[in-house]
Amino acid sequence: MRLTITLAAMMVLALAGCTPPSPVAPEPTPTETVAAAPSATPTPTPEPTVAAPAADFGFTFYGDIQLGDTFAEHAVVPYPECSWMADLEPPRGTQAFSNYDVPTGGIEMFISSKPMRDALGIGPGSTLAEVIAAYPQAVISDDGFYVTIEDPDSDSRYAFSMTGEGSTVDVMQWGPIAGIQWGHLCSD
Repeated sequence: MRLTITLAAMMVLALAGCTPPSPVAPEPTPTETVAAAPSATPTPTPEPTVAAPAADFGFTFYGDIQLGDTFAEHAVVPYPECSWMADLEPPRGTQAFSNYDVPTGGIEMFISSKPMRDALGIGPGSTLAEVIAAYPQAVISDDGFYVTIEDPDSDSRYAFSMTGEGSTVDVMQWGPIAGIQWGHLCSD
């Protein structure tokens, strides 16, 4: 029996010597980490686009009506006694004028006293200082009650009537014939 145990022990030892050793993990090799180079100029985040508010008028338009358009094109009815003048916003908010010699011709001027603003924020209610700041090329009349501004892109102009010793715009005209007549434009 001893022999059987001895033989069994020798076989176990012999088999143990035949078993390959368990693998040893290789030593880790240091790796070099390369950081991305910062870009020379950072990419700016785009600003959201905000649309500017639409102007009520400009040197050559009032709303969707352009200088040169006729009253008929916009279903505007002229005054019976003054066929060259029509209310665009009754009663007497803003008017359009054609040439009194050719009343069915195109609109040559608008006039308004309602508080509205052009693209630079100027209109009835603006102060003389605001007009001059927005339009440094403005020409002030000798008495200080009228200010005209020529449009560099058309034959139109703004003409502002000032109140309170020339301090505030109360009425404005715009178009090629603006500023020519400030008195009573049509008898009612």
